[in-house]
Amino acid sequence: MSLDIIKRNSGSPFHLQRSIVPQGDENGAYSQGGYDPEHVYSNSGLVAGISAFGKTVEAGLGAITDSDRNAMDVKKKARLEKRESKITDKINQEGISDKKSERLTNRLSRVDKRKEATQSRIDEYNKNRKTSLLTDIEE
Repeated sequence: MSLDIIKRNSGSPFHLQRSIVPQGDENGAYSQGGYDPEHVYSNSGLVAGISAFGKTVEAGLGAITDSDRNAMDVKKKARLEKRESKITDKINQEGISDKKSERLTNRLSRVDKRKEATQSRIDEYNKNRKTSLLTDIEE
């Protein structure tokens, strides 16, 4: 059995449009020039699948709490510190060119800026989570 018809039908939506139209009778594809506007391939199933995937991703992203974000920031800070140490090791190597040293210095400054931004988010979270011993009741 030849699988050529499956290959033709699944390779292009235009082939699929032609193949789902009745071919042999008087109202078929041959009598109408190969295209029947009432039998056009519908991609509503594909659209529904993409929509369902988007809703799932949206629900997952919406479920992230502040403590989850803080945990991600703590891990990101640790990764950035590790990257910073690797870059400084490369800068301190002997025999690197001035151009490479400048490039690594720029990279180090970018990593440092990202680390500072992450640390500020961590500090802000810790400040908001810390319970205050002061009261707002006036005597």
